[in-house]
Amino acid sequence: SNQWNYTVCVSYNAVPSNDNCSGATSLTIGTTNSTGNLLNASASGTTVGCATGTPDDDVWFSAH
Repeated sequence: SNQWNYTVCVSYNAVPSNDNCSGATSLTIGTTNSTGNLLNASASGTTVGCATGTPDDDVWFSAH
């Protein structure tokens, strides 16, 4: 009668593989990329291109 019943749920979402510039995902010029995820992305401290506002989480792509 003095037992507590509870459930603990723990989940982990890995950092995207292209979280840093050194791991940029290569895209073929002329194709459309419609997938991607910023979940758990970290701030690189670099604002490039048309970023506006206060961007702090980013993933990287390169065109080949």
